[in-house]
Amino acid sequence: MNRLTLATALLMVSGAMSLFAADLNKPEKAVAVTQVYGDGLTFTGVALQYAEEITPTEVNPQDFSVKGRTVTGVTVSPEVTMSDDSQKGRYVILHLSASDSTALLKTQALRPGGGPRGGVAPQVGQRRGVAPGQGAGPGGPGQMAPNNHPFREAKATVTLPDGQTITTEGQVNLVVDQFKQATFTDQASGLELGYNIFVPDNIEDLGRVPMVLFMEDASCVGTYQLTPLMQGLGAVVWAEPENQAKHPCIVVAPQYPEVTVGDAGKVSPLVGVTVNLVKDIAEKYPVDTDRIYTTGQSMGGMMSIYMMVTYPDLFASAYLVACQWVVDQTAPLSNYSYWVTVSADDHKAFPTQNEMMEGLAKNGVMINRGLWDAKWGDEMMQFSFDDITSRPAQIYYTVYAPGTVFEPGQDTAGASGHMQTWRYAYTIDPIRDWLFTRHKDMK
Repeated sequence: MNRLTLATALLMVSGAMSLFAADLNKPEKAVAVTQVYGDGLTFTGVALQYAEEITPTEVNPQDFSVKGRTVTGVTVSPEVTMSDDSQKGRYVILHLSASDSTALLKTQALRPGGGPRGGVAPQVGQRRGVAPGQGAGPGGPGQMAPNNHPFREAKATVTLPDGQTITTEGQVNLVVDQFKQATFTDQASGLELGYNIFVPDNIEDLGRVPMVLFMEDASCVGTYQLTPLMQGLGAVVWAEPENQAKHPCIVVAPQYPEVTVGDAGKVSPLVGVTVNLVKDIAEKYPVDTDRIYTTGQSMGGMMSIYMMVTYPDLFASAYLVACQWVVDQTAPLSNYSYWVTVSADDHKAFPTQNEMMEGLAKNGVMINRGLWDAKWGDEMMQFSFDDITSRPAQIYYTVYAPGTVFEPGQDTAGASGHMQTWRYAYTIDPIRDWLFTRHKDMK
């Protein structure tokens, strides 16, 4: 056999092997892929795993379909990812529309005011000052929630190019799976608290890093430990790869089995346990204790305020979302530089935050205010951020303009404006970047 014939034969064999490797009708398995958006855990993709590598040119997106879902694109990757870039790898990724009616994986209508047990929403203009547990706010501290798992399993059936089908087994939760679950036993009280923690993979090379504590709202109260990671962006956004590239940090998100604060200023012992958890992690990991930040929505924001007032040396700053506190107890907040976001449609947090700001201003605190549209794009958000921060201030107070947190036709009654606030609040890149510029000597 001459060299040309041999080369031709080898090319034919190689082509046959490549064709075999690219038999798209024979995936080893299919795995559901989820991502967290502002309104919670969302089923956004299916990863088909093959035994051999596939090149992007061998895949025809029109050859795949997913029952009951809209396929918006198909990529090839060496790992399970929802990146739009295709490169040679063992995974064919089917991208699914996040707008599909079955995409959102929450199983219960989470409500402000006590999660599964709920609370009574105020009427417009009504002040909340009744005792916890009497039909207002999140109910009383210590109000336990039943065992709950408020998210459906992501599952789908894929039709392959030859018409055969394969059903997903298991799911990969992007970013969420990077958190570890642990339980903290408080030596002072003997109480236990489950929490989720993200630690950068290269923590040994980073020196001391900031820590972000995220605390959930009362609608998430329960025993399923991943809830604070899946309910919205408040915890996971800080751990997303693009944000870690800018601001490497440790992220901590406790899961509360009971309501922790009440509108009249009462708190659960778990608030103190959380403080001790933060101190414990700061001792065990290379945490920059001058840059520990707290953030939370509704109940979690109220916890943040209480901790800032009661433990003034713990945090450098805060991002407070859709929350408030007893006005005559908030004078110590004059010692902080922090950011607040509420909605004008939040009939509780908005008027109370206004009162808080008036009191702080009387104490000589410089406050810059902005009225924003929650649906502004990145460019307009950056412009508005640059505008509000162009003038010196200690506190930044942004309010979503009336109606902007709602989708067309959405129910706006009761506490809807309250809960919709955090759907948008954690998506604003420049506010999150601003938080990392704060340190204790700026208080």
